[in-house]
Amino acid sequence: MRSGVIAKKVGMTRIYNDAGEHVPVTVLQMENCQVVAQRTQEKNGYTAVQLGVGLAKVKNTSKAMRGHFAAASVEPKAKVAEFRVSADNMID
Repeated sequence: MRSGVIAKKVGMTRIYNDAGEHVPVTVLQMENCQVVAQRTQEKNGYTAVQLGVGLAKVKNTSKAMRGHFAAASVEPKAKVAEFRVSADNMID
């Protein structure tokens, strides 16, 4: 199973279901979410997908992270998170 998302909470609102009752919902914004790296069982000892979201200025990104993003061919990201997934759900 694959799970995980990086999002920014924009606010709250409500929607109405078929019975006319209102249900409170959270509004989330996902901006420019990209896969930065894939961790495999053979190479890293576990299986995971690393996601990056938002844009960061190059001057505010460490040299190590700049190299990490360059290897993935993506622009520097403001936030990076890693989510463990099962091996059969990895992206090819």
